Amino acid sequence: MRALSMRQDKHLQQKLLISKGMQLAFKALQLPALELSAFLMEEITNNPLLEMPNAPPFPLLMHGIPQIKEPDFLLMDLRRSMQSDNEKVLCSWIMHNLDNRGFCPLSITDIARHTGCCPLLVNTVVQKIQSFEGKAIAARNPQHALLLQLKINGKQNRLAFTIIEQHFELFLHFKIHALAKKTRTSIQVIQKEIQEHIQPLNPYPLPCSHAEPIQTIYPDISITEKQESLHIDIHNYCLPSIVFTKECEEYNGQHLRKFIANAKWLQRVVSRRASLLLTIASYIAEKNAPFFSGKTSTICFTTTSQLAKDLHLSISTIRRAVQEKWIATDYGLFAFSAFLSKADDVASSKKAIQNYLLQWIEKEDKKKPLTDAELALELKNLGKKCSRRTVTKYRKELSLHASHLRKQHMEGTK
Repeated sequence: MRALSMRQDKHLQQKLLISKGMQLAFKALQLPALELSAFLMEEITNNPLLEMPNAPPFPLLMHGIPQIKEPDFLLMDLRRSMQSDNEKVLCSWIMHNLDNRGFCPLSITDIARHTGCCPLLVNTVVQKIQSFEGKAIAARNPQHALLLQLKINGKQNRLAFTIIEQHFELFLHFKIHALAKKTRTSIQVIQKEIQEHIQPLNPYPLPCSHAEPIQTIYPDISITEKQESLHIDIHNYCLPSIVFTKECEEYNGQHLRKFIANAKWLQRVVSRRASLLLTIASYIAEKNAPFFSGKTSTICFTTTSQLAKDLHLSISTIRRAVQEKWIATDYGLFAFSAFLSKADDVASSKKAIQNYLLQWIEKEDKKKPLTDAELALELKNLGKKCSRRTVTKYRKELSLHASHLRKQHMEGTK
C-alpha cells in the first residue's frame, strides 16, 4: 500500500476579478426602483458622512398595483372612453386601487379626498367605469355588482332587482320559500326570475387568481403624450438623496476617505442608471410612437442584440437595465421586456418569417404558386437565412398547403 505524502505545487491561473465598485454598479443597475431605494437607504445608514434623508415619497397612484404579466388592455380601452385628461388620470387611479375581484373599497368621498378631485367628477368617472361593457367594474360588493348589471340591462323594474336589492341575504342562502313570502309571489315565479335574470350575471367584475399574490410595482419610467408629443420622465423621486453632512469637509482622516469615495461612486452609479434607462426608454418610445399615442395596439418589437448595437452598449448591460423594470403609460403599466423580442434576431425570428410567408402566399400568382424553395430564396434575398426545410415546417404550422396542392385547389374552384 502506497504511503500518503504531502507536497507543494505552484499553479499560474488568470482570473477576471470584478472590483467592488463595479459590483455595486451592476447591482444598482439591476434593481427595480423599490428595491434600489431600500439598498440606498442601507448604504446611507452605513456611511457616517451622509445625511439620513426623510422617507422618500411614494405617489398614491402607484400604490398596491397588482403584478400584471400582459398589457392592461382593459385600462387602455377605459381611458379611451374618457373625455378629459383629468378623467383619464382619475380612471387610472381608480383601476389601480381595485381589489383582485374588481371591487372598489373606497366611497366617492374617499376617492375625492385621496385624489383632491371634485366629488362630481369622481362620480362621473366611477359611473363610466361601472357601465363599461356591462361588467360593473368598481362596484362596492357582489350585491352592488348585480344591481348595476341589472340596471345596465334595463331590468331595474323587475322582481329580480327587488330580490337583490331588498332580500339579498335570502337569495344568498337560496331560501326560495322565504323570498316568495316576502315578495308575495309564487315559488315558480321566484325560480324563473333567478334562472333567467340573475344567474347569467357575474357577481365578480374581474376574474380572481388566488395563486398570484399582490405585489407593489413602482415604474422606473413614464411615457406620456402631451401636446401631441411623447414625454419621457425618470421616476427617481422615490430614491433617497445622497447628501454629504455639513461636517464632511472637516474630516481629512485617511480612514474616512473610503467613505467619501464610496458615496461619490454611489452618486455616479445612480446618475448613470437614470441616464441609461432614459436612453433605452427613448429608443423604445421612438420605435413605438403610435402605440404610446393610442393610435394602435400593436407593439413594434426589437431584440436585445439590436438595441445594444444601436445604443453602442453591451447586451449584458441592456439585460441588467431592463430586468424587472416597468414603464407607466397613459394606457397602463408595461414591463420593458414587453417591447423586446426573445429571438436573437427579430428579422429572422419565427414569427416574422411566418408573417412573410403569409403575405407572399396570399399575393402569389394562383396559377403558379411559390414552392418552399422559392420562398426560402425570397427570404435569402431579404437577408434572412432560412432553409427550405424550415420554410416547410413554418408553412405547415400555419396550416398552408404545399404549392401543388394550392394549385390543384385553385383549378378545382374554377
